[in-house]
Amino acid sequence: MAFDIQKALTELTQRRDAIKKRAPLCANGEMSLEYGKCAQGDMTLFAGISCLAAYYAGDQATYRARCDDVANSQGSNGRWWRGPTRVDIEDRNSFSRDMLKGVLAYFIVEGIYNQDEATRREVREKAIRFVEFIDGEGKGRMCKEATDNRCNITQGSGAQLYSVLDQLGLIEELEKRNIKSLKKWSKHLEMRNPLIMNVLAKLSPLGFQTHLSALGAFLDHSVNQNGNNKLFSKHIDIVYKKDPSNPFYSFLYQGATQDNIQKALSICPANRIPWDQLSLDYYIGPHRASWSLQRDMRQRFFEINDGHDCIFILNLLIADLNGNIPWSRRNHKLSQCPSSKEYLGEHSGKPVCNMASGSSNSAKCHNLGNQVFTSATGEKYCLKSKKGWYKALKIKAACPTGMIEKAPYHNYPVCFDPHQNIGLYRCKKSISNVYNSQHNTCLIGQFGWFVEVPLNRNICPEGYEYIKLGSDNKPICKAPIHPKISQSRCEKKKRAFVYENDYCLIDKKGYFNIRKLK
Repeated sequence: MAFDIQKALTELTQRRDAIKKRAPLCANGEMSLEYGKCAQGDMTLFAGISCLAAYYAGDQATYRARCDDVANSQGSNGRWWRGPTRVDIEDRNSFSRDMLKGVLAYFIVEGIYNQDEATRREVREKAIRFVEFIDGEGKGRMCKEATDNRCNITQGSGAQLYSVLDQLGLIEELEKRNIKSLKKWSKHLEMRNPLIMNVLAKLSPLGFQTHLSALGAFLDHSVNQNGNNKLFSKHIDIVYKKDPSNPFYSFLYQGATQDNIQKALSICPANRIPWDQLSLDYYIGPHRASWSLQRDMRQRFFEINDGHDCIFILNLLIADLNGNIPWSRRNHKLSQCPSSKEYLGEHSGKPVCNMASGSSNSAKCHNLGNQVFTSATGEKYCLKSKKGWYKALKIKAACPTGMIEKAPYHNYPVCFDPHQNIGLYRCKKSISNVYNSQHNTCLIGQFGWFVEVPLNRNICPEGYEYIKLGSDNKPICKAPIHPKISQSRCEKKKRAFVYENDYCLIDKKGYFNIRKLK
């Protein structure tokens, strides 16, 4: 059944809008991460990426609200805080590299994508003040007190910050202002090469560390607008394989496919699950909420998701179906499927295309090891040349027990047994459908294709039991009624001779058992 994109868009939009009604907010409409109170511990991160996803989806209300949340989290001295309610409340761990990703997402949307020049100028000024705080009052750190190094600019975060500043067109201005950290961050760009990113993705524990790794790729390609490069491909492949059930990782890996849409809808109910029906096997406070996409999905935190994570992923899927994410793998790979053939995802770096009709030659690679893979729904897909995977044609028959099944032809199996070859005359007598492969084969009724006996070989007559193939490639046959002939009879026949003292070769018929003379 063809993928109904309009139907999927309607379902995603309706679900998103229903979830908006239950997603917790502060009294002034700012994002909250916990029901019952205005909690904003990691708000700058989640509001920033929500702002970016909403922009892609054209969700103006969410886009404006979440971008404002990030903007309002900046203090008068340029530093950023965890949320608007945390501004100028000096305590330990008041910011982190996680929060930086939310600020960068905000920079990308309002400083690069936004078409209003006044807004872009305002955001560039905010970015300059932030960098000046880090380089000056912050002494190279994004906050003053921390229990660990979370406020330090590491090589990876420094490289990503520099890339965004470059896209904002601020490098020359920052150099004029003698920002000493700028040179160090530029050197960190080498940390964003595919090899290092792949290693870091592999080493990151499943959970929020893997989520941050995925966000790194998400931001990289929101800046560069290019999903067809090694950094994106290898990095996100690793992240996806760690937890294929995570709809955010699946979105980065394949885009808005039918399967990924169902993953998101399954963890994003319109209404929250009542607490007494939760399947969590450990206790979480009665008002606790969670950005479930940063969790190991096996922990089932999505049962208590705060709703903002669902709005985020549903907006990404909506945007992708509308073709508004140019770096998306769905939009990149879609053109590689034949016209009107649905793109279903990706397998081993190749697009998976749904062939609704039997027009693919995919059956040719049936049962050829890694040339075929089985999807989660049990359907077989065949690698057609180097282009991609196509829905395999169902084989109409199977080879008899004990025979070797070769690559199918015209939906019938090609069957081969070195001891049970079919005579050429039988092929032409039963049906004229003969095709050439490595061996000539013929179609026998509805059983499949069998390897022909070459023209210069004899065969067993109709009804005679085949025993084995002689050393000269002629069949040894046993008659059903008179299984033996006398040696004298054999010797009297023209064009006959005794073979191995046990069989008589009769020309054009084959070998027959010899009855020993008394």
